[in-house]
Amino acid sequence: MTITTLSENKTLKIKAVAIVVIALHNFFHWTEPYRCGENEFYFNPSRVRCFLDTLVSSPADCINTVISFLGHYGVVVFVLLSGYGLTLSMMRDKSGLRGFIRKRAVKLWLLLLVGVVVFFFSKLLLDGELFSSYDMKNIGLRALFIHTLIPGCGTKMVGPWWFFGLIFQLYLLFPFLFRLSGKNNFKSLSVIVMTCIVFTYLCVYGLTPDIEVYVFMNAPGHLPVFVLGMWLARNPGREIPNVTMIVALIVFVLGNFYKALFPLTFLSVAVLTVFFIFPFGKKREHIEKQSRLLVFMGKISMIVFVSNGVLRDPFVTMAGKLGTASGRYCSALLFLTTTIIISILGYFLYQKCFETLKRKTNIFNKQ
Repeated sequence: MTITTLSENKTLKIKAVAIVVIALHNFFHWTEPYRCGENEFYFNPSRVRCFLDTLVSSPADCINTVISFLGHYGVVVFVLLSGYGLTLSMMRDKSGLRGFIRKRAVKLWLLLLVGVVVFFFSKLLLDGELFSSYDMKNIGLRALFIHTLIPGCGTKMVGPWWFFGLIFQLYLLFPFLFRLSGKNNFKSLSVIVMTCIVFTYLCVYGLTPDIEVYVFMNAPGHLPVFVLGMWLARNPGREIPNVTMIVALIVFVLGNFYKALFPLTFLSVAVLTVFFIFPFGKKREHIEKQSRLLVFMGKISMIVFVSNGVLRDPFVTMAGKLGTASGRYCSALLFLTTTIIISILGYFLYQKCFETLKRKTNIFNKQ
């Protein structure tokens, strides 16, 4: 396989697919028949057995079950594309590193603002309540991006918002990683990646204190994937042996059944994603022109991210009342449609705030 340079539209289409999988995962894992959880932040072998039993006992819910158990790997795609996109952008214009952290923090705050607005109105309309002190505290922690470092706090209030902590940590590290990758062709980064993998194993096997601060909510657990994205951006035209895909597939499958390989499943998904997307980077460019809806979904993907966890509860209740596989799928479709509609409105709010800041401040201006 030859690494090509992904177009912006191609990247947006990949993000669109990933966010749909993530949103459906966040919905389905609260519905029947599979309610055993997923091996996302730590490994539990009973979940694997429950996953297989559910596939056998409820074949009509097979899509529901598979997405419930494996859909969280959509996050890996976003981490991979973040490392890739940031590196590609900085290679074209290194002046973008000036004020990088400030710019990224402001963009994350704007995203959080949209999520808070959606959360406020959903809470008001559905529950007839305003924000409690508990809500305000958790919003504040997310605005500081420290919630994933506080025991038991990562998934409080709105579960999917744990991602804010992870991505901000990766942004903090990026300028250093980018300069390092340019100086020594990833030799030092390889050492950092191996150190993160060793640290991840120590955490997964409980050799660090169990204080509910999970490594896969924070940068060490996902930095290998992020660095892989950076490496891809710096190595267009490079050949990757096809056997790499076979090894990654084996590691992914076994890692979902055996704890010994579980920490490597995230990197293996990233490698499989690479083999899926890069062969078509140029060959299918003409198809992108016919996929405007998918491209737009990619543009609003981060708004879908901040909205889906807020909007799912009424549809989860609906799925429970209907009590059938078809009812659950219909509820999921309504949930996804509603989330997309709300996210379109949220996208315009985000754009309006962004353009206002850009016009009235110098935060996003080149220096």
